[in-house]
Amino acid sequence: MFKISLILLLWGQLALPESLTRLVMKDGTVYTLKEPPQVSGNRLIFTTVDGLTLSAKQDDVQSIGAAPKPPPPAPTYMPQDSRALGAIAREDRERQHKVAEVAPAPTQRPTITPKKRSPAKKPTPVKTPTPRPTS
Repeated sequence: MFKISLILLLWGQLALPESLTRLVMKDGTVYTLKEPPQVSGNRLIFTTVDGLTLSAKQDDVQSIGAAPKPPPPAPTYMPQDSRALGAIAREDRERQHKVAEVAPAPTQRPTITPKKRSPAKKPTPVKTPTPRPTS
């Protein structure tokens, strides 16, 4: 049984190449192709992943390109991992639709604290030159 599942796994990887071609028709139909289409006159001949061989006018095709790769999976955190405790707590809050306040909202003060006044500046006296004895 193990050999059969291993053979099927390997055959599945060999059957589908990593870079599939995607053909989009003007009416919105999308075909995933085994290989790029072949041009024969004014028509495109292509084989889908399902094994269907089809042809279409070049005017009916909107775009031909590489099929998009699936996005990488989101990271999952282990509850036993002490380094990811913040992320685990955040995910739990999001799952339970809870909002966590990082800091509480500032409260209004009932009275305004008076500002301290600096002492009044005294005017600096004008310096007069010191009289010098004359001889």
